[in-house]
Amino acid sequence: MTATDVDGPAAPPRQRFGGILGIDLGTTYSCVAVMLNGRVDVIPNDQGNRTTPSRVAFLPNGRVLVGDATAAFRSDVTGGVLVYDAKRMIGRKFDDAEMQRDRATWPFVIRKAASGGIDIEIRSKEDAALTGTPATVSPEQVSAVVLGYLKECAERHLGQSVSMAVITVPAYFNDAQREHTRLAGVLAGLDVVRVVNEPTAAALAYGLDKRRSLAPTSAGQDEEERMVLVFDFGGGTFDVSVVLVCGQTFKVESTNGHTHLGGQDIDNLIVNYCLAEIKRGASKLDLSGNAKAVSKLRFHAEKAKRALSFSTECVIEIDGLLDGGNYYQPLSRAKLDSLCVKVFNDVMDIVKQAVAAAKISPSAITDVVMVGGSSRIPRIHHLMREFFGGKSLDCSLHPDEAIAIGAAIQASVLSSLPAQKSSATEDLVLMDVVPLSIGIDINDGTMDVLIPRNSTIPRSVVKDYTTVENRQRVVSIDVYEGERPLVKHNRKLGGFDITGITSAAKGVPTIKVTLKIDANGILNVTGEEIVESAKGHRGGGNATSQKKELTVKTADRYSASDIENMITQAQQLATADRRAAKAFHTRHELRVRVDEWLESHPSLQESNDSYDRRADKTRRKLEKVADFLVNDSATVNLVVDEHSAAKLGSKLHKLEKKCEKLISRLKGKKKDKGGAETGDDAGHKRTRSGDGDGSDNGGNSDGSADDDDGGGSESDADEEDAELESSDESDSDRHRKKRRAAKKKQ
Repeated sequence: MTATDVDGPAAPPRQRFGGILGIDLGTTYSCVAVMLNGRVDVIPNDQGNRTTPSRVAFLPNGRVLVGDATAAFRSDVTGGVLVYDAKRMIGRKFDDAEMQRDRATWPFVIRKAASGGIDIEIRSKEDAALTGTPATVSPEQVSAVVLGYLKECAERHLGQSVSMAVITVPAYFNDAQREHTRLAGVLAGLDVVRVVNEPTAAALAYGLDKRRSLAPTSAGQDEEERMVLVFDFGGGTFDVSVVLVCGQTFKVESTNGHTHLGGQDIDNLIVNYCLAEIKRGASKLDLSGNAKAVSKLRFHAEKAKRALSFSTECVIEIDGLLDGGNYYQPLSRAKLDSLCVKVFNDVMDIVKQAVAAAKISPSAITDVVMVGGSSRIPRIHHLMREFFGGKSLDCSLHPDEAIAIGAAIQASVLSSLPAQKSSATEDLVLMDVVPLSIGIDINDGTMDVLIPRNSTIPRSVVKDYTTVENRQRVVSIDVYEGERPLVKHNRKLGGFDITGITSAAKGVPTIKVTLKIDANGILNVTGEEIVESAKGHRGGGNATSQKKELTVKTADRYSASDIENMITQAQQLATADRRAAKAFHTRHELRVRVDEWLESHPSLQESNDSYDRRADKTRRKLEKVADFLVNDSATVNLVVDEHSAAKLGSKLHKLEKKCEKLISRLKGKKKDKGGAETGDDAGHKRTRSGDGDGSDNGGNSDGSADDDDGGGSESDADEEDAELESSDESDSDRHRKKRRAAKKKQ
């Protein structure tokens, strides 16, 4: 079989989809949706799931696994690195306090990039040189892999190529984080036409759902004002927005949140509790430095958190965690609530601040909409009902899909494709706000606020400044965001210098500064000196302006060449990823078929009372194939070079043919030559009797003739056994045998 056979025939070029997708790029799970013909469809991935884990595994040979394909990833078997939480790192500095706290909990290594940002170590320099792949990636590149996978799922669903998307971000993402999210979209081959705040997207989904579920009884009912509080508690971020909904107008009154507060913080608290219990227990083990053990604990901690949303007790049970012994830890919902008191208090403080910023009382909120996976926690529901005076919480939207649905609605508004237009959204108006005040540093270190917090966007503000020294030739414009009066307590977004200022006494030159925030929440700052011509000054004519204009660029943004290099790198890996994906699907389909054969064929069940030699051998062979598909390192790694991919495809094809032959031979044994008896009873009778009418095909008492299938013999079956044994033997098995042989020689 050639490499072409593995990849399949070249697909004809797809027709371009002129519409726009809606994508929720989440910390733990991501989702993609599209609105067509007045209906929003959440697009399933290739495994049939409507949400995709935001996890990417980088294997030593250059192979990349994404989403559900990482579920079986084991670094101790395949090597490589599993990367998650990219959303928490995107647009952040390595020296940020949150990054330093988080790096202690991650099983992968992050390093300081040349720009001051974050680089994630995914393979050794030796492996990188061998495979021709980079040793490190940025959080943007990790997010781009997830976005690219969602794009492929959408293209498969629509049957057309996709190039445009609306992507959601937490409301409290700053300018750098928004810009880097857009960059991730560019790396994935997407034109990000709009960046929308997550709680605002959820409000759009809720508003559309409400309009459809409530048929207006009068002309004015549809215009009834509703004050909606959107509570978005996800895996890694938390946002609250108060939105005034009136007909098809959505006006954000206030927003608040935390970009580093989510369900994963609860997971970490459970992990720390378990580590403390293990250390205090009989084993006295300190597993905090064991990355593999902590990773196992974190996986089971998340399962326990989910289970306690629906039951009052659960058990964390992990085989082989304690030096070969099993770990067993009961956990109750009450205990979880006590562990997470600080997290829940922080959540409620943010809710109270959002309501206060909207200048309303809790009783003025008409609807409380709960979205985000972590919003399912019962204690959260109790605290929210208590704060809003017993008000019922609206959980009608799917918490994991609501934001993607809202993004798809916004995409339909921006789209020019007729199929995406709908009477339900044609007049929709979305007015979002800035989450933090934005201003510039004036001479005494204070911040002059130009755009106050919760101002509606898009917005443009212009203000004049002047020099503070005689004959000053340079003016520095430094832009900050925050709520404190001194710039040293706020976050610097960027800055630039205006040089060549007219030499004059202080206070004479005029410097005009313009701040513009677009609908995506992206900030641009322009500075220019306004110079009056001598003629205009003396004769009263119009002033002319000599522009020295620069646009602020956040210090840690990538240059155009950096972006081009990253796009090229992504394109180079695309062919290899498609080839390996084909091999992955082949392996998955064969494994499903083997499992179905083992489960559906009665004579292959181990509990079968009637012993059948052929069935027993067939079952053992199929079990070996199943074990090979799960444990063989070459098969699991899914190597990317053409020769290895072709070899792997050929190997899987041969295994499939052998399995089909085994099942065919077993089915052929069920009928005697005259067709008198069928089924397991006849086979059992032939095994017991060696003479008379009960014998099959004039066979021997040992049933050797039963092995014959179209001329086959027992020796042929033995040869197939040996061949299967050799193909079944994984690389790791062969290495272990070599080591044992070397020890015997010594």
